[in-house]
Amino acid sequence: VARFADRVATGSIESRYDNIAEVKVRGFDLELEYAVIDNLYLRGAWGHISADYSRYEVPDLTSPGDVLDLDLEPERSPTNTIYLSGQYSMAIGPGSMGVFLGYQYLDEYRTGPDRAIANVRTYSTWDASLEYTWEDYKIRLFSQNLNDKRFLVNVDRYYDAEFTSLLSTFTDVQGIATVADVNRPRYSGLEFVWVPSF
Repeated sequence: VARFADRVATGSIESRYDNIAEVKVRGFDLELEYAVIDNLYLRGAWGHISADYSRYEVPDLTSPGDVLDLDLEPERSPTNTIYLSGQYSMAIGPGSMGVFLGYQYLDEYRTGPDRAIANVRTYSTWDASLEYTWEDYKIRLFSQNLNDKRFLVNVDRYYDAEFTSLLSTFTDVQGIATVADVNRPRYSGLEFVWVPSF
């Protein structure tokens, strides 16, 4: 279901909600896990999606009652997603030290079908952590989005306003606001964890 601007018989433009499409999604997920040596663990995941609207009908603003079938891709459907991570641990003193590094990649995708700004470009992020475990206790130094990559993750809530113009032939809908959300910047910290064993 989506919201459309629709020109009615009086010439005014109204907003309405309607079904928009039939969607076909084809793809696969591939996951690999590999213990290189006793203390080194690697993991990888690749998701590939081929998604498209087989029908995407919207009102034709130039001809009341008619519809247009647009050639668009579904929202929030990146073609490729990749995740790679490695974890290494070693005994140090009475406990163990662990090192983690993770990489995430997402292809570009759209968060809205009809606005250029709604296109989210390809991005990748890194995560890393260093932790020491002893009995029921852990101390972890971590950083998410280590490369401090900033990007839009969503563009939505596009509001329209209808107004009366002094020029009688002017009946266009004017967009007045677009709201965009961005990802969280680099987030680093130190954690103390206690997991009691009962």
